Amino acid sequence: MKNIKFSALLLAMALVLTFNTYSSSDKEDVYNKLAAKFGSAKTFYAKFSQSGNKTLRGTITAVRGGKYILEFGNRTIYCNGENVWNYSIADKSVVISKYDRNSGDFRLEDIFFEFLDKYTPAKLTSERSSNGRSSLVLKIEPKVSSNSYSGIASIEIGLASDSQTIQFVRVNRAGNVSIWEIQNLIVNKNIPDKSFEFIPPEGVKVIDLR
Repeated sequence: MKNIKFSALLLAMALVLTFNTYSSSDKEDVYNKLAAKFGSAKTFYAKFSQSGNKTLRGTITAVRGGKYILEFGNRTIYCNGENVWNYSIADKSVVISKYDRNSGDFRLEDIFFEFLDKYTPAKLTSERSSNGRSSLVLKIEPKVSSNSYSGIASIEIGLASDSQTIQFVRVNRAGNVSIWEIQNLIVNKNIPDKSFEFIPPEGVKVIDLR
């Protein structure tokens, strides 16, 4: 498994109430604020969890250009932009493969690094979740509908009232909706290049598929 796969999660959608739809100028203003924050971002770090899936929560560290570290459960995935190390602590094994940038798989980090280039703002609404959290929700869609990125029809980015703090990301891909909660998002954190390479500990089985 090179990347986290999104699955259908519709239950959380039913626990949300939509209140207001904003004007086109408001939509553009929120989009531009995000662009100012993430358009030049070189790195980011965040905690994430998949709504409705208690077993899938962890952290992501990423550098623009394909380098990332995903840590969740007993698994850590490292990518230095050329190779991917999929390390299972429980199995004491690591699978090494080539990084395929053009695989078509969706990656969580791409939302922060590439949505400005490939998506355009479609709608801005406000909503309140069942736990009382209020959010601005910016819906973005592919600029070229016939060539949607990784099969994604739309992405909804849930924002706090300052319109720059991301609370969640809701992805509509081929009719399946996945929701990812985002916490402690930090951009432009200094991350050494060597962090994205993995040296297997002694006793770990190495499966090299390159």
